[in-house]
Parts: sequence; C-alpha cells; structure tokens
Amino acid sequence: MRDLADIFDGPDPSDAPDEHDPFATVWAAIGLLANKLRQEPELSKADANLLIKTVLPEVSIFFQAAIWPQARRIAGLPERGRGRPKKHVLFPEAPRSPLS
Repeated sequence: MRDLADIFDGPDPSDAPDEHDPFATVWAAIGLLANKLRQEPELSKADANLLIKTVLPEVSIFFQAAIWPQARRIAGLPERGRGRPKKHVLFPEAPRSPLS
C-alpha cells in the first residue's frame, strides 16, 4: 500500500520547469522566427513556414495558429501582412449587353 508521502512526491508548482517542457520548443520557434522577421520584415509566410519545418519540424503544426502571429508581434510587425495586391480594374462594372 502507498502512503501519502509516495502519493504527493512529485513535481510541485514551485519547482523549476522541466527540461522536457512541451512548449519550450514552440517558444524557441517563435524566438527564432521573430529574430528572422526583425532582419527581414518582408519575409513571406511560406518562407517562414519552410524555415520552421526545416529547423524545428516537431512544432511546425503550431505555425499557423501560434508561431507566425506571435513572432510577428514580438518582431514589432502587425499580425497580418499586407495581403494580396489589389488587381487593377479597367472596367469597374461589367460591360452591359446592348439588349439590357
């Protein structure tokens, strides 16, 4: 039979974080990408994703939801990039047929 000392013997919330903290690699990826974005603010999302997949493939699943927006915020950039360039439209309205 186990006594209370055995049951409560384990990590305490005041203990130092474990070396195998699952979020440590995510934070490392965010820091890596934030530094890269400071050097190259025009880095595309696809290139950044490739960098994370190459260097830290085990956390690439968190890229879209956590790594990309946090790294941009830490680098001092807006969470979203500029987006696609607007198409130049010669005719704002579709040409009408003579019958209408």
